[in-house]
Amino acid sequence: MSCPENFICIEASYSELQQTLFLSLGIAAAIELFLYGIFVVLFGLSIHIFRQKFMPGKLYVIATVLFFVLATISVILDLSLRFLRPTWMDNLNVFFMGSFAQLESDDIQTFGAQSALLYIFLTAGCLSDVVLIYRCYCLWSSRKSVIAVPATGMIIVLVLYIVLSILNNFGILYTDPNDIYIKATLVQNILLTGMISGRVWWLNYRTKKLLPVKHSGRKASNLFELILESAILVPVVIAINLIINALIPDLSDVILGPCALTQIVGIASTLIIVRIGLGTDFMVPQSHNIGSDMEDIEVGGSGSLRL
Repeated sequence: MSCPENFICIEASYSELQQTLFLSLGIAAAIELFLYGIFVVLFGLSIHIFRQKFMPGKLYVIATVLFFVLATISVILDLSLRFLRPTWMDNLNVFFMGSFAQLESDDIQTFGAQSALLYIFLTAGCLSDVVLIYRCYCLWSSRKSVIAVPATGMIIVLVLYIVLSILNNFGILYTDPNDIYIKATLVQNILLTGMISGRVWWLNYRTKKLLPVKHSGRKASNLFELILESAILVPVVIAINLIINALIPDLSDVILGPCALTQIVGIASTLIIVRIGLGTDFMVPQSHNIGSDMEDIEVGGSGSLRL
Protein backbone atom coordinates (compact mmCIF):
# COMPACT_ATOMS: atom_id res chain seq x y z
CA MET A 1 0.00 0.00 0.00
CA SER A 2 1.35 3.45 -0.96
CA CYS A 3 1.24 5.93 1.92
CA PRO A 4 2.50 9.56 1.75
CA GLU A 5 5.33 10.49 4.07
CA ASN A 6 4.34 11.64 7.57
CA PHE A 7 0.78 10.42 7.02
CA ILE A 8 -1.08 7.65 8.82
CA CYS A 9 -2.91 5.43 6.35
CA ILE A 10 -5.60 2.93 7.24
CA GLU A 11 -6.07 -0.13 5.06
CA ALA A 12 -9.76 -0.67 5.67
CA SER A 13 -13.03 0.02 3.98
CA TYR A 14 -15.13 2.99 5.03
CA SER A 15 -17.73 0.68 6.58
CA GLU A 16 -15.06 -1.12 8.63
CA LEU A 17 -13.66 2.18 9.86
CA GLN A 18 -17.15 3.44 10.66
CA GLN A 19 -18.00 0.29 12.61
CA THR A 20 -14.74 0.46 14.57
CA LEU A 21 -15.32 4.11 15.44
CA PHE A 22 -18.91 3.39 16.50
CA LEU A 23 -17.94 0.51 18.79
CA SER A 24 -14.67 1.78 20.24
CA LEU A 25 -15.65 5.41 20.63
CA GLY A 26 -19.44 5.70 20.61
CA ILE A 27 -20.60 2.56 22.43
CA ALA A 28 -17.64 2.24 24.81
CA ALA A 29 -17.71 5.91 25.83
CA ALA A 30 -21.50 5.81 26.28
CA ILE A 31 -21.32 2.75 28.56
CA GLU A 32 -18.56 4.23 30.69
CA LEU A 33 -20.24 7.64 31.03
CA PHE A 34 -23.58 6.00 31.83
CA LEU A 35 -22.03 3.90 34.60
CA TYR A 36 -20.08 6.87 35.90
CA GLY A 37 -23.27 8.96 35.96
CA ILE A 38 -24.92 6.31 38.12
CA PHE A 39 -21.89 6.31 40.38
CA VAL A 40 -21.91 10.11 40.74
CA VAL A 41 -25.56 10.04 41.87
CA LEU A 42 -24.88 7.12 44.21
CA PHE A 43 -21.81 8.80 45.68
CA GLY A 44 -23.73 12.03 46.29
CA LEU A 45 -26.52 10.05 47.95
CA SER A 46 -24.05 8.21 50.16
CA ILE A 47 -22.43 11.45 51.34
CA HIS A 48 -25.87 12.90 52.13
CA ILE A 49 -26.80 9.78 54.08
CA PHE A 50 -23.53 9.81 55.99
CA ARG A 51 -24.07 13.43 57.03
CA GLN A 52 -27.82 13.44 57.66
CA LYS A 53 -28.84 9.92 58.66
CA PHE A 54 -26.22 7.46 59.78
CA MET A 55 -22.43 7.31 59.67
CA PRO A 56 -21.23 3.71 59.20
CA GLY A 57 -17.78 2.50 60.16
CA LYS A 58 -14.67 4.36 59.00
CA LEU A 59 -13.78 1.56 56.60
CA TYR A 60 -17.04 2.02 54.70
CA VAL A 61 -16.65 5.80 54.48
CA ILE A 62 -13.03 5.62 53.33
CA ALA A 63 -13.88 2.87 50.84
CA THR A 64 -16.73 4.94 49.35
CA VAL A 65 -14.43 7.92 48.75
CA LEU A 66 -11.66 5.73 47.32
CA PHE A 67 -14.08 3.96 44.97
CA PHE A 68 -15.26 7.30 43.62
CA VAL A 69 -11.71 8.65 43.20
CA LEU A 70 -10.63 5.49 41.36
CA ALA A 71 -13.72 5.60 39.14
CA THR A 72 -13.15 9.26 38.27
CA ILE A 73 -9.48 8.77 37.40
CA SER A 74 -10.37 5.69 35.36
CA VAL A 75 -13.01 7.51 33.29
CA ILE A 76 -10.76 10.50 32.58
CA LEU A 77 -7.84 8.27 31.64
CA ASP A 78 -9.87 5.92 29.45
CA LEU A 79 -11.70 8.65 27.53
CA SER A 80 -8.43 10.52 26.99
CA LEU A 81 -6.87 7.33 25.70
CA ARG A 82 -9.75 6.61 23.33
CA PHE A 83 -9.99 10.08 21.82
CA LEU A 84 -6.43 11.44 22.04
CA ARG A 85 -4.41 8.26 21.53
CA PRO A 86 -6.85 5.93 19.76
CA THR A 87 -5.97 2.33 20.55
CA TRP A 88 -8.95 1.25 18.44
CA MET A 89 -6.61 1.60 15.44
CA ASP A 90 -4.96 -1.64 16.59
CA ASN A 91 -7.93 -3.51 15.11
CA LEU A 92 -7.22 -2.03 11.67
CA ASN A 93 -4.21 -2.25 9.33
CA VAL A 94 -2.46 1.06 9.97
CA PHE A 95 0.60 2.32 8.08
CA PHE A 96 2.85 5.23 8.94
CA MET A 97 5.56 6.61 6.64
CA GLY A 98 8.12 8.94 8.18
CA SER A 99 9.93 9.40 11.49
CA PHE A 100 8.89 6.83 14.07
CA ALA A 101 10.27 8.77 17.02
CA GLN A 102 6.95 10.44 17.86
CA LEU A 103 5.00 7.27 17.08
CA GLU A 104 7.16 5.21 19.44
CA SER A 105 6.77 7.87 22.13
CA ASP A 106 2.99 7.72 21.69
CA ASP A 107 3.08 3.92 21.94
CA ILE A 108 4.99 4.09 25.23
CA GLN A 109 2.53 6.61 26.68
CA THR A 110 -0.42 4.56 25.44
CA PHE A 111 0.96 1.40 27.05
CA GLY A 112 1.47 3.31 30.30
CA ALA A 113 -2.12 4.59 30.26
CA GLN A 114 -3.49 1.11 29.53
CA SER A 115 -1.44 -0.35 32.38
CA ALA A 116 -2.69 2.39 34.71
CA LEU A 117 -6.32 1.56 33.82
CA LEU A 118 -5.69 -2.08 34.63
CA TYR A 119 -4.00 -1.31 37.94
CA ILE A 120 -6.87 0.98 38.91
CA PHE A 121 -9.30 -1.89 38.31
CA LEU A 122 -7.09 -4.24 40.34
CA THR A 123 -7.04 -1.73 43.21
CA ALA A 124 -10.82 -1.32 43.08
CA GLY A 125 -11.24 -5.10 43.03
CA CYS A 126 -9.03 -5.56 46.09
CA LEU A 127 -10.85 -2.77 47.91
CA SER A 128 -14.18 -4.40 47.07
CA ASP A 129 -12.93 -7.70 48.48
CA VAL A 130 -11.88 -5.95 51.69
CA VAL A 131 -15.36 -4.40 52.05
CA LEU A 132 -17.10 -7.73 51.48
CA ILE A 133 -14.75 -9.58 53.83
CA TYR A 134 -15.35 -6.99 56.54
CA ARG A 135 -19.07 -7.30 55.92
CA CYS A 136 -18.85 -11.06 56.39
CA TYR A 137 -16.84 -10.49 59.56
CA CYS A 138 -19.60 -8.28 60.99
CA LEU A 139 -22.50 -10.47 59.91
CA TRP A 140 -20.85 -13.58 61.32
CA SER A 141 -20.48 -12.08 64.82
CA SER A 142 -16.83 -11.06 64.31
CA ARG A 143 -15.65 -14.65 63.88
CA LYS A 144 -12.15 -14.54 62.43
CA SER A 145 -12.32 -18.19 61.42
CA VAL A 146 -15.17 -17.41 59.00
CA ILE A 147 -13.17 -14.88 56.99
CA ALA A 148 -9.91 -16.85 57.08
CA VAL A 149 -10.53 -18.53 53.72
CA PRO A 150 -11.64 -15.46 51.69
CA ALA A 151 -8.96 -13.24 53.28
CA THR A 152 -6.24 -15.78 52.53
CA GLY A 153 -7.62 -16.27 49.03
CA MET A 154 -7.48 -12.53 48.33
CA ILE A 155 -3.82 -12.36 49.38
CA ILE A 156 -2.91 -15.46 47.34
CA VAL A 157 -4.59 -14.11 44.21
CA LEU A 158 -2.83 -10.76 44.55
CA VAL A 159 0.59 -12.37 45.11
CA LEU A 160 -0.01 -14.77 42.21
CA TYR A 161 -0.85 -11.88 39.91
CA ILE A 162 2.31 -9.99 40.87
CA VAL A 163 4.52 -13.08 40.40
CA LEU A 164 2.99 -13.95 37.01
CA SER A 165 3.36 -10.34 35.85
CA ILE A 166 7.06 -10.35 36.78
CA LEU A 167 7.64 -13.68 35.04
CA ASN A 168 5.86 -12.36 31.95
CA ASN A 169 7.98 -9.22 31.86
CA PHE A 170 11.17 -11.28 31.96
CA GLY A 171 9.87 -13.70 29.32
CA ILE A 172 10.09 -16.68 31.67
CA LEU A 173 6.40 -17.57 31.52
CA TYR A 174 3.84 -16.59 28.91
CA THR A 175 0.61 -16.79 30.88
CA ASP A 176 -1.85 -13.91 30.91
CA PRO A 177 -2.00 -12.79 34.57
CA ASN A 178 -5.07 -10.64 33.85
CA ASP A 179 -7.09 -13.64 32.72
CA ILE A 180 -6.09 -15.63 35.80
CA TYR A 181 -6.89 -12.69 38.08
CA ILE A 182 -10.36 -12.21 36.56
CA LYS A 183 -11.23 -15.89 36.98
CA ALA A 184 -9.88 -16.01 40.53
CA THR A 185 -11.81 -12.84 41.37
CA LEU A 186 -14.99 -14.47 40.06
CA VAL A 187 -14.52 -17.44 42.40
CA GLN A 188 -13.68 -15.13 45.31
CA ASN A 189 -16.79 -12.99 44.78
CA ILE A 190 -19.07 -16.01 44.43
CA LEU A 191 -17.72 -17.31 47.75
CA LEU A 192 -18.20 -13.98 49.53
CA THR A 193 -21.67 -13.45 48.05
CA GLY A 194 -22.70 -16.92 49.16
CA MET A 195 -21.44 -16.31 52.69
CA ILE A 196 -23.20 -12.96 52.96
CA SER A 197 -26.53 -14.02 51.45
CA GLY A 198 -26.55 -17.29 53.38
CA ARG A 199 -25.95 -15.54 56.67
CA VAL A 200 -28.58 -12.86 55.99
CA TRP A 201 -31.11 -15.55 55.04
CA TRP A 202 -30.43 -17.37 58.29
CA LEU A 203 -30.72 -14.20 60.37
CA ASN A 204 -33.99 -13.34 58.61
CA TYR A 205 -35.31 -16.81 59.29
CA ARG A 206 -34.41 -16.64 62.98
CA THR A 207 -35.77 -13.10 63.30
CA LYS A 208 -39.19 -14.08 61.95
CA LYS A 209 -39.36 -16.88 64.52
CA LEU A 210 -38.14 -14.86 67.50
CA LEU A 211 -39.62 -11.44 66.66
CA PRO A 212 -43.02 -11.88 65.02
CA VAL A 213 -43.53 -8.15 64.46
CA LYS A 214 -46.10 -7.04 61.90
CA HIS A 215 -44.55 -6.59 58.43
CA SER A 216 -41.05 -7.25 59.78
CA GLY A 217 -40.80 -10.48 57.82
CA ARG A 218 -41.68 -8.70 54.59
CA LYS A 219 -39.14 -5.95 55.26
CA ALA A 220 -36.45 -8.49 56.04
CA SER A 221 -37.31 -10.39 52.85
CA ASN A 222 -37.09 -7.25 50.72
CA LEU A 223 -33.84 -6.34 52.42
CA PHE A 224 -32.39 -9.74 51.67
CA GLU A 225 -33.29 -9.39 47.99
CA LEU A 226 -31.64 -5.97 47.75
CA ILE A 227 -28.50 -7.14 49.51
CA LEU A 228 -28.27 -10.25 47.35
CA GLU A 229 -28.71 -8.27 44.14
CA SER A 230 -26.05 -5.72 45.03
CA ALA A 231 -23.55 -8.26 46.30
CA ILE A 232 -23.96 -10.54 43.31
CA LEU A 233 -23.58 -7.76 40.74
CA VAL A 234 -19.79 -8.08 40.44
CA PRO A 235 -19.57 -11.88 39.88
CA VAL A 236 -22.42 -11.70 37.35
CA VAL A 237 -20.68 -8.96 35.36
CA ILE A 238 -17.32 -10.75 35.53
CA ALA A 239 -18.95 -13.95 34.28
CA ILE A 240 -20.54 -12.03 31.38
CA ASN A 241 -17.15 -10.49 30.59
CA LEU A 242 -15.50 -13.92 30.47
CA ILE A 243 -18.23 -15.24 28.15
CA ILE A 244 -17.92 -12.26 25.81
CA ASN A 245 -14.14 -12.59 25.82
CA ALA A 246 -14.40 -16.26 24.89
CA LEU A 247 -16.96 -15.73 22.10
CA ILE A 248 -16.02 -12.28 20.74
CA PRO A 249 -12.55 -11.29 22.03
CA ASP A 250 -12.44 -7.99 20.10
CA LEU A 251 -15.70 -6.88 21.71
CA SER A 252 -14.74 -7.65 25.31
CA ASP A 253 -12.69 -4.51 25.99
CA VAL A 254 -15.24 -2.37 24.15
CA ILE A 255 -18.22 -3.37 26.29
CA LEU A 256 -16.57 -4.28 29.59
CA GLY A 257 -13.04 -2.94 29.65
CA PRO A 258 -11.07 -2.13 32.83
CA CYS A 259 -12.77 1.27 33.14
CA ALA A 260 -16.31 -0.13 32.99
CA LEU A 261 -15.39 -2.91 35.41
CA THR A 262 -13.97 -0.34 37.83
CA GLN A 263 -17.30 1.54 37.74
CA ILE A 264 -19.31 -1.64 38.33
CA VAL A 265 -17.15 -2.78 41.24
CA GLY A 266 -17.51 0.64 42.84
CA ILE A 267 -21.27 0.79 42.26
CA ALA A 268 -21.88 -2.68 43.72
CA SER A 269 -19.85 -1.97 46.85
CA THR A 270 -21.29 1.51 47.33
CA LEU A 271 -24.84 0.11 47.07
CA ILE A 272 -24.12 -2.08 50.06
CA ILE A 273 -22.61 0.84 51.98
CA VAL A 274 -25.64 3.03 51.18
CA ARG A 275 -27.96 0.34 52.58
CA ILE A 276 -25.88 0.31 55.73
CA GLY A 277 -26.01 4.10 55.95
CA LEU A 278 -29.79 4.06 55.59
CA GLY A 279 -29.94 1.88 58.69
CA THR A 280 -31.94 -0.81 56.90
CA ASP A 281 -29.19 -3.38 56.82
CA PHE A 282 -28.48 -6.36 58.96
CA MET A 283 -25.66 -5.99 61.40
CA VAL A 284 -24.56 -8.19 64.23
CA PRO A 285 -23.27 -6.15 67.17
CA GLN A 286 -21.54 -7.87 70.03
CA SER A 287 -23.37 -6.48 73.03
CA HIS A 288 -26.24 -8.98 73.31
CA ASN A 289 -26.88 -12.65 72.66
CA ILE A 290 -30.23 -14.20 71.81
CA GLY A 291 -29.94 -17.95 71.97
CA SER A 292 -27.12 -20.00 70.50
CA ASP A 293 -28.03 -19.49 66.84
CA MET A 294 -29.34 -15.92 66.80
CA GLU A 295 -26.61 -13.53 67.93
CA ASP A 296 -26.72 -9.84 68.44
CA ILE A 297 -29.69 -8.38 66.60
CA GLU A 298 -30.63 -4.88 67.66
CA VAL A 299 -34.29 -4.07 67.23
CA GLY A 300 -35.51 -0.48 66.93
CA GLY A 301 -38.70 0.79 68.51
CA SER A 302 -40.66 0.32 65.29
CA GLY A 303 -39.62 -3.30 65.03
CA SER A 304 -37.31 -2.74 62.08
CA LEU A 305 -33.81 -4.15 61.96
CA ARG A 306 -30.99 -1.70 61.64
CA LEU A 307 -27.24 -1.36 62.04
